Amino acid sequence: MILLLWLVGLSPASAGEDFEFARRLYRDGFYGLAALQFERFLREHPSSPEAPEALLLRADALFRGGDREAALEGYERFLARYPDDLRLGEALWGRALSLSELGRHLEAARAFLELYRRLPAGERAASALLEAARSFRRGREFDRALETL
Repeated sequence: MILLLWLVGLSPASAGEDFEFARRLYRDGFYGLAALQFERFLREHPSSPEAPEALLLRADALFRGGDREAALEGYERFLARYPDDLRLGEALWGRALSLSELGRHLEAARAFLELYRRLPAGERAASALLEAARSFRRGREFDRALETL
């Protein structure tokens, strides 16, 4: 796989080809390599129409690869750059899950509540409330957990 990445790096590719290569790595479960390839894509094609999706998929790849801290940074980077993107809910969910998995339960609870407040009719709204309550409970904020429900 490393040889494949090295060979791909030798030939100039279009933005679309670079993005599709990174997406295939992600789809095939090579999350570490996908994250690296998405980062390369973003560095070489920062104004590409695929840049928002690449930034979000990079964060997801980092999360799925087990690097929660880098994933959190990636989700926050996406939210700062593209606050009105249609994938806002995915980024908010990923940020909240990253915080939860890092053991930052009260921050996670607030992040889940933010998702609910910003997208109350979104597909993850109900789940966000439940996760917020769980996170408050894990953070020993029992009254807040009950209020959330």
